[in-house]
Amino acid sequence: MGDAELDYNVVFPEPHLAESHWHGQKEPVVILLGWAGCKDKHLAKYSSIYNEQGCITIRYTAPWKAVFFSEAFGSKELLEIARKLLDLLYDYEVESNPILFHVFSNGGFMLYRYIIEHLQREEHLSTLGVVGTILDSAPGNQNVIGSVRALNATLGPETHTVLRYPILAVFTCMVFLLRVVLYSLTKYIHKNHYDAMLDDPTSWPQLYLYSRADKVIAHRDVELMVRARKQQGVRVESVDFINSDHVSHNRLFPEEYSIRVNLCAVLKLLAAFTEIILRKFCAESDPFSQCAFTEIILRRSLAKMVKMTTGADVRDILELGGGEMDAGPISKKDIINSDKKKSKKSAETLTFKRPEGMHREVYALLYSDKKDAPPLLPSDTTQGYRTVKAKLGCKKVRPWKWMPFTNPARRDGAIFYHWRRMAEEGKDYPFARFNKTVQVPVYSEQEYQMYLPDEGWTKAETDHLFDLCKRFDLRFIVIHDRYDHQQFRKRSVEDLKERYYNICAKLAKIRAPSGTDPKIYVFDAGHERRRKDQLERLYNRTPEQVTEEEYLIQELRKIETRKKEREKKAQDLQKLITAADSTTEMRRAERKATKKKLPQKRETEKPSVPETAGIKFPDFKSAGVTLRSQRMKLPSSVGQKKIKAIEQILTEQGVDLNPMPTEEIVQMFNELRSDLVLVYELKQAHGNCEYEQQMLRHRYDALVKAGGASTATGDSLGADGQLGVGPDDIKGEGKDQIIDVVGAPLTPNSKIFKEVK
Repeated sequence: MGDAELDYNVVFPEPHLAESHWHGQKEPVVILLGWAGCKDKHLAKYSSIYNEQGCITIRYTAPWKAVFFSEAFGSKELLEIARKLLDLLYDYEVESNPILFHVFSNGGFMLYRYIIEHLQREEHLSTLGVVGTILDSAPGNQNVIGSVRALNATLGPETHTVLRYPILAVFTCMVFLLRVVLYSLTKYIHKNHYDAMLDDPTSWPQLYLYSRADKVIAHRDVELMVRARKQQGVRVESVDFINSDHVSHNRLFPEEYSIRVNLCAVLKLLAAFTEIILRKFCAESDPFSQCAFTEIILRRSLAKMVKMTTGADVRDILELGGGEMDAGPISKKDIINSDKKKSKKSAETLTFKRPEGMHREVYALLYSDKKDAPPLLPSDTTQGYRTVKAKLGCKKVRPWKWMPFTNPARRDGAIFYHWRRMAEEGKDYPFARFNKTVQVPVYSEQEYQMYLPDEGWTKAETDHLFDLCKRFDLRFIVIHDRYDHQQFRKRSVEDLKERYYNICAKLAKIRAPSGTDPKIYVFDAGHERRRKDQLERLYNRTPEQVTEEEYLIQELRKIETRKKEREKKAQDLQKLITAADSTTEMRRAERKATKKKLPQKRETEKPSVPETAGIKFPDFKSAGVTLRSQRMKLPSSVGQKKIKAIEQILTEQGVDLNPMPTEEIVQMFNELRSDLVLVYELKQAHGNCEYEQQMLRHRYDALVKAGGASTATGDSLGADGQLGVGPDDIKGEGKDQIIDVVGAPLTPNSKIFKEVK
């Protein structure tokens, strides 16, 4: 059995994936040969690329001891491993499937070398259908430093330093001695993998993936191998990732790596597999006619498989027809295919959940239910949110022709040439409909003499103006520029507009049917002149004037803000006064009701005190038993500052903070604290007003002093709280002497507590 003592992994694709990609044909087998020290979880990431394409994958990594030491001493331990690996194809009965090798670094390349030897030596293995090889970061030649780096990375951090450095020293000396110094002699006993594969007799296509930043495998070695294989007539492609590390191309460039692997390894190489089979059949047939007949039969039998797997590109490579897609030239409906319904349901594919945080529009560009790539050209659709991908086939394109055309908008009969579809030959120039002209009114000699004469305009000058208006489509700036100022008077743009629109208005009136109200065009030339004059003044402002205007605008905003604040404070103060008055009246009414023994009215009627005045205690109307002391608990809307003020006043007056909660005591205690809060707010508002008034007086004194006015300072506040400062008093005010204290007055709260007592 081939799997004896081999640590490998075989993954078969999901049935629906294999069916959707290969449509009943044999799935390709991809053999992945890992680098030395490679873990299977790393190799599985590459395997998943092929599994998603419905391929069978076999993963295997050669032992690092055999790669680094057995090969260096000339021991062919990997030869037996290669034989067992090929036997796996027969064990799993996939020997007739297309086979693709994916080789990583020198560790996989050494094993691949012995696989080639087996394929060339043993007759029954030569029938295996190898379609190509992908070489990732391989091969390298006599790079001692790179080999030491690879061995150091393979040993890993878990290897103790005491063992690591002796192993590296022994390996360095051994490789340098046997593979560099004495290689001219040892190569006759055992060639290294690089020189052996320079004479590789295989002819299937190869794809080399490498990087100039690789510190293990020199890019010069890979490029030398590519040139050698091309000289042997092998179809070779190479991709330089430039700045990726050793076997890190897929990690740094996952999208490009997947595209390279999918297109080159699975699709194009499958086309090459068809050619390999053709060559084998033709080589076995001596007569030329039988060879040609066999080639035709094989091409037709493989046409369906190639059509389903590789699309239009491979069909074009193999010179195969597109079947039903060849009927007629391609059209927009064929590209968009928005109206055509599919006859068969698409095969089920795996769906992936959109990553959290990614918008659905971005995710739609990266992935769709059919794993289609984003469209190569814009597509239009009316079928909901999702756009329809453009479906390009092998139809013939619509023919184009280099043909002459004339523009109906031109009057000179000029003939031009352009490319146009042959089906549109003889049709009018499509852009001529965008040539829109302005209808300029025309007047007769009699109309001008009767209705249009003007003292400042002659008929010749008026005719010249209307001729320019017709030529330049009422572009009055151009008309003014082309106006004949030498023959006629110098006119401004406003003069030209005023004369034109006055004539249009008069002609509309005289030509309008009786009983109708015509549309009159009115042009205010005076307003236009004032607007331009104001615009010119605005443009000619000095930087000092601009700065002064910005300063005035800011001051105006401050004044408006202060005005709003004063109005709000006045409203709050009025609410407090109204609340105090209403509370006093309601207390008197309650006392009268108590004397008349109407306690029920006391419970139903409640004073309509605003929420901002006093304290609003919650009502306990829930079912069940409640404690009366809960009604004395202050609500959370009362701030800590007010609570401390209340407690301080009650303590100084000798009132218990938690009295006996009888019905009457609870009500009176709550009313007392509510009145204390109301008095506290009134005192605070009164203190703010006094402080603001004092600051305004100081500011007024500063303004008068700065302006040099001899007016005596005193109580000059008006009824609205504003200072009686005239415009003459602030004319000489300096900007640096203005102190804005109205917007944020300070409140002397320390005095309020003593006054509340």
